[in-house]
Amino acid sequence: MTRIMKIMITRRQFLTAAVGGRWQVHEAAYDPKLNEWFNVYGIEDRRPGEWGHWTGRGMNWNSRCADCHNTRARKNYDETTDGYHTTMAEMGVGCEACHGPLKGHLEWRKENPKATGREPAPPLVNRSQTLGVCAACHSRRDDLTGEFKPGDSFFDHYSLEILDESDRWYADGQVKDEGYEFASWGC
Repeated sequence: MTRIMKIMITRRQFLTAAVGGRWQVHEAAYDPKLNEWFNVYGIEDRRPGEWGHWTGRGMNWNSRCADCHNTRARKNYDETTDGYHTTMAEMGVGCEACHGPLKGHLEWRKENPKATGREPAPPLVNRSQTLGVCAACHSRRDDLTGEFKPGDSFFDHYSLEILDESDRWYADGQVKDEGYEFASWGC
């Protein structure tokens, strides 16, 4: 896990504000470790108007990135205006992203600041629920509800992408590009 976090922290992608409350993930990125800029698409020549171009819907932070990179993000997409009013409980991935709401825990801590004994904690999730919490971000899936919470069944909220003949999978079934995917774990 530490190795993965170091990789994620070293590369920085940038957001550009767009109409309708959209934030687009720019193609230019910076690697402070190497002190250099690079194109996240590599040698691909994505063009304006294409879904995967930085101005297209495929590179929209609100719909594609926010929910995994922030705590309790809500897209708040408005179909009538084709815009977003994205909100979040916390910028970045905080404790509640994986453990669920911690209001009771925090209130108890405030009331008992000097307590050193066992304290109340949020309810624990079982093994299958734990995998679902991880898979909510670490899988190639479609979000069906936008309302997943730790402890919920993954399959009540997501449709897991299956192996196909696209260029997203190797012939032996391994996922290309990203090694932190739920399917890659052999689940």
